[in-house]
Amino acid sequence: MRQRRMFDLAIVDQDLFQTMSLGSKYLYFELGLRADDYGFVGNPKSIIKMVGTAENDFETLAERGYVKIFRNGLIVITDWNINNTLTKKRPTIFLDELNQLKITVSKKYEFKSKEELLLNSGDATENLDVNDEIIETVAKDITNDKKSVIVSDMLKCVELLNTVGISATSAKGRKLGKECTLEEIQDGIQYAKAHIPNNCKNMEGWIISCIEQQHAKKNNLNKQCPDCHGSGKIQIIEDDPDKDDGSKVGYMSACPKCKGTGLIK
Repeated sequence: MRQRRMFDLAIVDQDLFQTMSLGSKYLYFELGLRADDYGFVGNPKSIIKMVGTAENDFETLAERGYVKIFRNGLIVITDWNINNTLTKKRPTIFLDELNQLKITVSKKYEFKSKEELLLNSGDATENLDVNDEIIETVAKDITNDKKSVIVSDMLKCVELLNTVGISATSAKGRKLGKECTLEEIQDGIQYAKAHIPNNCKNMEGWIISCIEQQHAKKNNLNKQCPDCHGSGKIQIIEDDPDKDDGSKVGYMSACPKCKGTGLIK
């Protein structure tokens, strides 16, 4: 299969790049040519020997931030997503390493913090592709001074949704990640877990409903449910199954009108 690789002048024309040794610059291109579709190179040491460059040429690339080195020795090209825009990516075998990365607003790879790694779940290639799309969408409408903060929150929203089984690639997942604030998603998940209906058969759907209601509530899109008066619960009276004398038994259940959220459109 043909493999085409590109290099952006915005990267290689910088003084930071041009002031490196010829060996370092040459090695950068060789590594870029041999990287997989996500920018990973599994055998950098072998490539260094094969092309005849020196170990310190490689060290310079790392010191100047052009490559990131993992503990097992493999590397990723930091500016890969700036150099290459691939519409169809072949799967990478380095999924564990991919899970350790995030894409910044400037489309560079960075290592995730410990907190972000704890939040991380789901398929890595799927999440990074979605994050990249969200960045592109936000970049069109938001000024630079606010962009990094907003995009950071949106990426946290995606990670948080993944932890409760809501895929960022689903229609609902994309909508929640783009429209809801981090606080609304956190409050929605917290409410959903504290008010799980007795007959709940779709936990993900229940959580989505609660997040949507939190979003609507904080944006004054909904009003109080008239059936449960905003409590989200109603009393159910039924015949006592353990008695045959006509006795009744009552219990609280999620309000069917507002689905337990206390709010309706």
